[in-house]
Amino acid sequence: AYTNSAGASGNIAFTNAGGQFAQYDANGYHLLGFTSSNGAYRLQVNSQIYATSSVIATSDARYKTAVQPIQGALDIAMALRPVSFEWLPHPVFEFPDGRAVGFLAQDVAAALEGTGYMGAVVKGNETTLPDGTREKFLGLAEASLVPLLAAALQDAVGQLRSLSVRVAALETQAGVSSD
Repeated sequence: AYTNSAGASGNIAFTNAGGQFAQYDANGYHLLGFTSSNGAYRLQVNSQIYATSSVIATSDARYKTAVQPIQGALDIAMALRPVSFEWLPHPVFEFPDGRAVGFLAQDVAAALEGTGYMGAVVKGNETTLPDGTREKFLGLAEASLVPLLAAALQDAVGQLRSLSVRVAALETQAGVSSD
């Protein structure tokens, strides 16, 4: 912890000729590309993150309880609307140039409405604009969509297999082969 000359805890800021680019604040938040914390996440990065390997999330079964299979995933997946888009300029966020793909958080929220999964995927947040006003926005924990999409794929494959068995039975009954 940093203590300034007056004995109070403070921030450690890293600056260059372009201004502040990183900060460790007195509450233990690590900011890269932000000058103030939104208070929601320990690490806040204002740009893309690149890893030479993987970003790992703890997932050990020993740390989990009330484990249940995901239900209704195919309906959720069908309600999602994958899009391509370009980012608008923003006074705080450093969005990349060029075409991007993903989801609109509002669309995902609508697809997850009433499923019990929304809080795991759609995250509300806010940032401080240069004029000091606070702006609320939505984000997505996109990795949390993977289990929903995997369950949807399993549901779809299960339905195809069931349909295939029924078609084969009908063909056998009719003396027809689909070979």
